[in-house]
Amino acid sequence: MFVGRTEKAERADRAERYGRGGSFSALSAFSAISALSALACARIEPPPGGPPDRAPPRLIAVTPDSFATLRGFDNDVEFQFDEVVSEGGTPNQGQG
Repeated sequence: MFVGRTEKAERADRAERYGRGGSFSALSAFSAISALSALACARIEPPPGGPPDRAPPRLIAVTPDSFATLRGFDNDVEFQFDEVVSEGGTPNQGQG
């Protein structure tokens, strides 16, 4: 099969431009993988687990007893709930 001179010149230019057959495809593959990786990281989804807990914790016990009268009591009061209650970083003193 005879290939015309202009077609040969065109192939030579293409090979020179794209690095003799493999660099263009490697660069394209790298770009595609990079783009897909970036898109995979940007997904915003709710956290895994069950449905949100909408029921507030219930108070089970208070130490010392909530109706006890203790003169000079200077200790901590302990509240026990039916589930774990997060204390947070700083106390909010009932401000919400």
